[in-house]
Amino acid sequence: MPPFLTIAIPTYNRPASLCARLVELLPQVGGRQDVEIIVVDNASSEPSEEVIRAHFGGELPLGLLVRRNVVNVGLAANICRCFEHSAGTWTWILGDDDSVYPDALEQILRALARDSNAPEPAGLYCFSSGIDRNESESTVRTIDELLQGFENHLKFSNFLFISSKIFLTRAFRERSRLAYHYCYSLAPHLAVSLSILDGGLAVRYEQGLIVDWKQPDKGQKWSCNLVAAGLPTLAEIHGAGRPVMQHLSAGLELMLWKPFLRGGVDYLLFDDDRGPNYWFLMVLRLLPFLRGGRRISACLLLVLGLAVVAMPQSRPILRKLLGGFRIRMADEDLTNDRN
Repeated sequence: MPPFLTIAIPTYNRPASLCARLVELLPQVGGRQDVEIIVVDNASSEPSEEVIRAHFGGELPLGLLVRRNVVNVGLAANICRCFEHSAGTWTWILGDDDSVYPDALEQILRALARDSNAPEPAGLYCFSSGIDRNESESTVRTIDELLQGFENHLKFSNFLFISSKIFLTRAFRERSRLAYHYCYSLAPHLAVSLSILDGGLAVRYEQGLIVDWKQPDKGQKWSCNLVAAGLPTLAEIHGAGRPVMQHLSAGLELMLWKPFLRGGVDYLLFDDDRGPNYWFLMVLRLLPFLRGGRRISACLLLVLGLAVVAMPQSRPILRKLLGGFRIRMADEDLTNDRN
């Protein structure tokens, strides 16, 4: 009988983190027949199966499967590969460096069991994480409802963070072409998540806290240039007949744009480790989708970047001129947090 839930762990060259996740998960799974754990090894230098066998006394733990890619297909494509190997009705993609809370599996199975009796089918669950706690249980049925929720009570972080999401396996597989197409974005799961809503399945937010997140080690961080070039491609995704970016209200667009704008000033003027390529790529990708004042400020950001590149000696002067703007925006964020 196929498992009800597959826990799939995509991994690459993180043997210690991988074994730590298995130590957290295996006691929760116990001898259950309705849950399987799959490790999808993205051609690690030291094969994951050998690492696991060494850690657990020469044997693979009961209920654990290891699949190894012949070549490294990249982080995003390896996430898609997890769904190809999943035998479960539902699939939880768990990052190998995201620690699991002791009752995570219990909370997930309890929520999924309720879904079989729900009046409308769900294609995705978003649980609380160490990044953010969901304030309430909510069901979202359309992209517009989701975006309105981000303005009010829904946590965007738990929609973005893949380790806090449980997918209906069938729903993801039906959108595999879309997922592979948007591997370039580094977030194919976001493309699928938006398509699930556009395809008539609901997204449910749960309060249960299942996974924590920590800052990646210095050598494990994503390339800013890759993120800048890739992530904004998600703005092209259509929902209800028009690009998702056109669903944004003016308030939500401003809420998303302010930290982006402040970040642009920070990187261009105050971050000595990275060049301006990151922001050129990001702004140029987003420019066609921005409106009004956001489009004007994006153009100003591009001009600022060009000034820094053409005249590096202007950087100290610009730092003084724009330092107050940077502090003022940070103060506004703190005020909003207190409210």
